[in-house]
Amino acid sequence: MSSFDGLASSYDDMFTHGSIGRMQRTIVHDYLHDAIDWPLEDLLEIGCGTGEDLLYFESKAKYIDAFDLSPEMTRMARAKIKGNPSSIQIFQKDLKIWISEAHPKQYDLIFSNFGVLNCLDPSYFPDFHAQCSKVVSAGGSVVLVVMPRHCLFEKLYFLWKGKWSEINRRSAQSENRVLLKGNIQPTWYHDPNFIRRIFTDFRTEKILPVGLTIPPSYLQNFFNRKPLWLNKLEDLDKSLRKMNQLSRFADHFLIHLVKK
Repeated sequence: MSSFDGLASSYDDMFTHGSIGRMQRTIVHDYLHDAIDWPLEDLLEIGCGTGEDLLYFESKAKYIDAFDLSPEMTRMARAKIKGNPSSIQIFQKDLKIWISEAHPKQYDLIFSNFGVLNCLDPSYFPDFHAQCSKVVSAGGSVVLVVMPRHCLFEKLYFLWKGKWSEINRRSAQSENRVLLKGNIQPTWYHDPNFIRRIFTDFRTEKILPVGLTIPPSYLQNFFNRKPLWLNKLEDLDKSLRKMNQLSRFADHFLIHLVKK
């Protein structure tokens, strides 16, 4: 059983359809719309969750493969795309297993959204890179949305709440043990330069902050009562988004890597 199985039934309500989740996902989709030469032949999504991004991709690639560790998330993703073309194939699989397997297929884009790679121990990243290098076509892209080791909004929030022990939780050298619906999920935070150094045979096309002044999604209930505040924060986020150097201080960052 995956730590995310218990989260699956409420994930869309908590994040996908929440105002914070919609804002952050829009940043990612807007970037993909402009940066990728659509349509593609083959696309792989790592950690597809409940399948929300698959709905975005369905008309943008001829063949789509997707997998997720959680059987329940996988079930929901299949239900979400029910009736859509059979060219979308969804599998239940552990990322660590995928890394170690032989894959004859080549992809034009490998995509992973909203912290899937934060469930991967840093020691696995060289193998993750090696696998991506094998299965991404020449000139193809890897686009990852990852939580960095320093989130300014989170630090200020914990400072305001007097939660001193939480202020630097992301920057800890050891794993964070995140509680998800009663289950513990080991979590690590990765900065953009860490990923750039490992993906040596890819060029870095773009690093983009995703949620610099848009807050983390666990503050959704608070901002449900302050929608005008959230709209102001979104406006500020738009004005700061071109400052790539601030990506390591956002809730997430997007890194777009292109195979040389």
